[in-house]
Amino acid sequence: MPKTAAQERREQIREEYWSGEIAWTGEKPEKGWFRAPRTLPLLLLLLKSKKFVGNSDAGGVYLELFSRHRDTGIVDMVSSGEHSYAAGYVGTRGVRTWQERMKLLENLGFIKSKLGS
Repeated sequence: MPKTAAQERREQIREEYWSGEIAWTGEKPEKGWFRAPRTLPLLLLLLKSKKFVGNSDAGGVYLELFSRHRDTGIVDMVSSGEHSYAAGYVGTRGVRTWQERMKLLENLGFIKSKLGS
């Protein structure tokens, strides 16, 4: 796919000011990235709002799920421990806090979940 004029301009700016720096572009063979809507920061802010979720910041859980959906909207959860750690919940209460935030997201209608087989 040919580059647009805006893409060309941004590449020229990068070359002029940051020549020789390696820029993350999300292009292959890069791995471990995901596409996100521009509204994601606003959604995460909402999920931190005490008026909306009380003292239960669920933004980290939503971001962790969103980053693993692989453009399908489905997250195959293998380890609650791994997911809770990636969302920032560590220690003895990490998994329990993760599960509480998952339930909150489901109750608020942000996610739907099913137990796998």
